[in-house]
Amino acid sequence: MNSVLDQSKPYETVPLSGVDETEIVKLLAGSLSREGVTAKTTRFWNWKHLSSPFGVSYGLAAVSSTNRSLVGLRPLMQWSLQSPLGAIIGAVRPVDTVTHPEWRGVGMFSFLTRAALSQLDLAKVQLVFNTPNSSSLPGYEKLGWKRVAALPIYVGVVSPLKIMQRILGFAQKPGVLRSEDVSRGGVVWGSALNDFTRREILAFAARCECARRPVGLRTIRSEEFLIWRYMQQPNVDYGFFVLRSADDQIDGVAVLRTEVRRGLLGVVLVDMFARDADERAYGSLLSALFGDLRVAFMVAHYPRQSFEARALRRRLFFCAKRMTLAVKVLDEGVLARASALTAQGWDLSFGDLEVF
Repeated sequence: MNSVLDQSKPYETVPLSGVDETEIVKLLAGSLSREGVTAKTTRFWNWKHLSSPFGVSYGLAAVSSTNRSLVGLRPLMQWSLQSPLGAIIGAVRPVDTVTHPEWRGVGMFSFLTRAALSQLDLAKVQLVFNTPNSSSLPGYEKLGWKRVAALPIYVGVVSPLKIMQRILGFAQKPGVLRSEDVSRGGVVWGSALNDFTRREILAFAARCECARRPVGLRTIRSEEFLIWRYMQQPNVDYGFFVLRSADDQIDGVAVLRTEVRRGLLGVVLVDMFARDADERAYGSLLSALFGDLRVAFMVAHYPRQSFEARALRRRLFFCAKRMTLAVKVLDEGVLARASALTAQGWDLSFGDLEVF
């Protein structure tokens, strides 16, 4: 394991690839989520940083100069984006950053971030983007990140009755989740799909993605990516709602997961795909989906200028909160190919945001 020793610092930097996974997960679990969609387990770490179709994550770690214990992590997850004009943009996403509680306040976050960025191959990586929280955003801004957008998180009411019952205190809090609590039968969980249907759904989604015109920088959603993202995530069993035509051909697919908020059961619409990829097609998919769901609400994100967002607004979805999108451009040439520093320059779904 090669390390970089700075005599002015009580720690050394080492390549992320040279750190034992159990030590990584132990450090993450001490500071970040231990349950839910982002539960920090070895399987989740391997899925996220070692198995991504975009490649193994870059990054650095910090170890104590005295006892060699792991005290800090700075992973940079590889990502690939496509512009509306078809340009491919190599990117990284700073995620899972953590400093041991006893080592905070010594400048480790800034040092590791600068050092990790300095080691990137700018021929492959032109852009850095992430969605930092209010605590970490000022630190990123000091390092040259630009606050680009406040991404709207939309909420739509599926069952006004369930919400009213909850307000009046008549509804029971969700207990052990059953399929019939979520759907009238149209939503099938990934773990229950047979191989043929799984391949059929994901191949359809990939074809739709190729036909859909990006309205900003968009994740390249190949079939390989979709399998990794929605079939292999170890913490979530995603649900699939499939809209079929009279001749049993797939017209649309919605990808969902369950969510409990304020004692109400809802779903998160993490992605949707439609054959015609226009407002009418997404509207038809949403209408069929709403008719099947038994939950109280739905959460989603799409850029305001997209057909998907227009379809959501037609169903009276409203913006409940916002997530900050922050960007650091490493290669100024990328700005000639994409509007990376404007809110209108991005085309992400909730599936691009929720576990990263």
